[in-house]
Amino acid sequence: MLEDIIAERKKKLARLKEAGIDPYPPRTARAMRIGDIVRDFVKLARTQKRVNVAGRVMGIRDQGSLLFMTLRDESGEIQLVTKKDNHKDFSIWKSVLDCGDIVAASGVLFKTKR
Repeated sequence: MLEDIIAERKKKLARLKEAGIDPYPPRTARAMRIGDIVRDFVKLARTQKRVNVAGRVMGIRDQGSLLFMTLRDESGEIQLVTKKDNHKDFSIWKSVLDCGDIVAASGVLFKTKR
């Protein structure tokens, strides 16, 4: 069973590399902790500037052309949303991301309808 999990993770790693995506970048553009973003959400959302976060994926909800992820760092939790129309590598990320992965993301803050 563990061997199957390891083999699957290696396949996903190979898929990222084949797509030209560095799965282990030496640096990320994280500028703020998630807790700070959540605390200052209204002000940051109003500016419409991109924010950069990094953390561990705690949950993934696949809605077809939308992908929702719960991201957590040492300071808090935030929901990430990515749309197929807005991300050229959407299908790759959708197929390789797992709970527990550490990711970096950037985008403009907004509240979802739910």
